[in-house]
Amino acid sequence: MSTITGTSSQTPTVASAQTAAQAASAAAQQALQQAGQSLISGSTGNTSLDPQSMVTALVNAKVAGQQASLQIEAATDNAAISNIGQLSASLAGLQAALAPLQSGALMNAFTATASGSGIAATAGSGASASGYSVYVGQIAQTQSLTSAAIPVASTATMGTGSMTISVGSQSMTLNIGSGSQSLSQIVSAINSSSSNPGVSASVVTGSDGSHLVLSSTLTGEANTINVSVKADSPTSALAKLGGVQTIQGGTYASAGIASATTASGDGSSLTISVGSSSFSVTPTAGDTLANIASEINTAGAGANVSASVVTDSGGQQHLVVTQPGGSSASPVTVTANASTDAMLTAIAKALPASTPAPATGTSVGASSIIALSGAGWTQTSAAQSAQLTINSTKITSALNTVNALSGVTLSLSSAAVGTNQTLTVAQDTTTMANEISTFVTSYNSVVSTISSLTQFDATNPTGSGTMLGDSMINAITSSFGTIIGGRVKGSGVTATLADLGVTLNSNGTLSLNSTTLGNALQNNSSKVAALFNSTNGIGQQLYSKLKTFTQTGGAISLRETALSNDLKSVTTQTNKLQTYIAQLTSMYQDQFTLLNTIMSTTNNETQYLTQLFGGANNTGTLNKSS
Repeated sequence: MSTITGTSSQTPTVASAQTAAQAASAAAQQALQQAGQSLISGSTGNTSLDPQSMVTALVNAKVAGQQASLQIEAATDNAAISNIGQLSASLAGLQAALAPLQSGALMNAFTATASGSGIAATAGSGASASGYSVYVGQIAQTQSLTSAAIPVASTATMGTGSMTISVGSQSMTLNIGSGSQSLSQIVSAINSSSSNPGVSASVVTGSDGSHLVLSSTLTGEANTINVSVKADSPTSALAKLGGVQTIQGGTYASAGIASATTASGDGSSLTISVGSSSFSVTPTAGDTLANIASEINTAGAGANVSASVVTDSGGQQHLVVTQPGGSSASPVTVTANASTDAMLTAIAKALPASTPAPATGTSVGASSIIALSGAGWTQTSAAQSAQLTINSTKITSALNTVNALSGVTLSLSSAAVGTNQTLTVAQDTTTMANEISTFVTSYNSVVSTISSLTQFDATNPTGSGTMLGDSMINAITSSFGTIIGGRVKGSGVTATLADLGVTLNSNGTLSLNSTTLGNALQNNSSKVAALFNSTNGIGQQLYSKLKTFTQTGGAISLRETALSNDLKSVTTQTNKLQTYIAQLTSMYQDQFTLLNTIMSTTNNETQYLTQLFGGANNTGTLNKSS
């Protein structure tokens, strides 16, 4: 038996379904006539019956009409769903094209261009057309430390204990046991630790031995590395890896001072300055470096300044003065006032920074390290923040991506260091023109799709568009036409699409004059802003109207749901019809098999009697032998 479905991936068109239905009906009638003739012939004994052909003919004749109806209904529904899909796709394209035009984003399209190298700039929402003077003093970079050489013979058994590594305010502690004490295992443990604060470790082996290299993965002065070790054996190679303290840029650290040095008390003072504020302390005779640190803490409490003493591995002491959040752009400085005191003169000599900073004075411009014990760590790259000025305003950034200008992002590289450049921010008329052009193209695509779905073929009406006269299509075209041809008023300016070179054609499509559009974008941005404002602009009106058709529960969604439900109904009816066909086939097979048996028996008996009575032409008496 033939079958139908409402969900086939190769669903026939409505016309082909109708043609196929007519052909199937005609074939069923012809088969039924042939079956009747076969029945007549079989009853006369001329031929035997073919029960299967009889059953097929009768069943097809009985269900052909219903099958044809369901087939046509499924084809009609699928054709409608396909048409709705085409319409939805074109409307979705228009909706996407309208996004920047309805939200006000069109007017937030800007370009940002630097006059030199090393500054890549982007601009967007919040930016304003203007020019800026930019000077880059330094870019942000990560810190990198290298240990002194470790004899290759010691790298397999560095020793046991623990190692704490911190980056900025985050830290991790590794417990190093007898089975994990090789240098390579320590490096692996650092890199794989779930509590890694942002440091990568590696080993560089040279002619003098192996060196442990630690590098921060984060830029900025605050992301400095400190290392401390608690070794089970003070003579182990592990013990020599500890004792690294990094002084952040902007924090003052004095050069080394012998621990036995004291103040002479000649009346000289130290002045500690942070930005525009400062205070002084006057050490007395016999004051140690620790006494002076205490005096600074007392005098600097209001300035939120703290001082401490750090002793390095060589026994030298360093006075460290810091202010939370300080940086090399706003350094802490310490100066001695007309002092003949050797200790105060030494305090006023800053620990040399590993890299120069743009700020002048005695402050530590970039991160410096004090090796408190052990392996004589050196700094190959200091942790530092980017420093720049925009129109003479100083800016510090932990990253080389700087968002100091509203709506503008600057990306700095080393080529910009030491350069004065002009940054020009202007409206991106190229992007604006492209977005308006995309809207016109997408709108025309919708018009073209609707035209193909609703076209009328006078010579062959059955070949006309399947959505000709559809109420939903009519509602879409009517509402769009009203909006496209309307005027918009915003911020006291009235504008139409024609002001931008967009005109309506007789077939409903739009044409775009690029020259007119370019002139409007360059010289009449107020009309552009009015036409595409986010309150009642052309884009906003079209976008809102589109949503009534495309949103969940909208006209298109409801139509698709109704068609889908009807297809499900067709499938249900088809399944029931197949069940009925199977039952009918079984019944007919039983009946015609029995009929065939009876007719065959009857024919056999007729032949027997005919022979018994002398043949077909005998007068009827028995053929008796004399």
